[in-house]
Amino acid sequence: MDKVASLSKVSKELMLKEPYYGFFLIMLNKVWTDRVPTAGVSKHNINFQLAINENFWESLTDDTRRGLLKHELLHIAFNHLTIYFDFADRKMANIAMDMEINQYIEKTWLPEGGVDINNYPELNLDEKAGCRYYYKMLKKAQQAKKDDGTSGSANFDSLCDQLEDGNSEQGDGLPDHSTWKNLKTYLTQKKNLLKNKFKRF
Repeated sequence: MDKVASLSKVSKELMLKEPYYGFFLIMLNKVWTDRVPTAGVSKHNINFQLAINENFWESLTDDTRRGLLKHELLHIAFNHLTIYFDFADRKMANIAMDMEINQYIEKTWLPEGGVDINNYPELNLDEKAGCRYYYKMLKKAQQAKKDDGTSGSANFDSLCDQLEDGNSEQGDGLPDHSTWKNLKTYLTQKKNLLKNKFKRF
C-alpha cells in the first residue's frame, strides 16, 4: 500500500474510533517531507498543516500511525502551538507538552521511545495535570540534578544529559517541534487571531 493510501486508511480508522480528533484531521493540509524526522504540525496560511516523514511513517504499524496522528492533533487541541514561546526553556517545554498529551493516547498506539510520565515515577508527577505543571516540575527536578548531582530519577537524569548534549533545539532523539519555529513572528502579530481560530475549532 502506498503512503497516500495508507494515510487515508489510518485517517479513516481514527475518524471512526475518535471522531473529535478525526474532525481536526479533515481540516489539515497534509504534506510528505524529509525536513522533519518524524511528523509535525504547523501553521499553513490561515489553517494548519501536518508534515510527515515518509520513511518514519513506513516504519510504523497501523496502531502507531494512529497514535502519531492523534499526537499531532492533540498539540493543536491543547493550544500548544500558541503557548510554546511562553516557555523560556523550549527543550524542556517539548518534553512537558509530549508528557501531557501522550497520556491521552492508548499505550499500544505510542511508538517506542515516546515520552511517558510512567518512566519517571520517582518525580511523583500528577496525571493529566497540564504542560505548565509538568514544565514547572521538570525544571525543579532539573535544578535538583544540578545542585545534588541527581534528581532522584535515573531516567530523568539521563534525559537531562540528552538535553544538554543535543545540538538542536529539541536535542538528539528527543521530541521534535521544529515545525513550530515559523510561528514566532506570526504569533507576535496575530496571536489572538490564531487563538480565536483554535477556539472555533
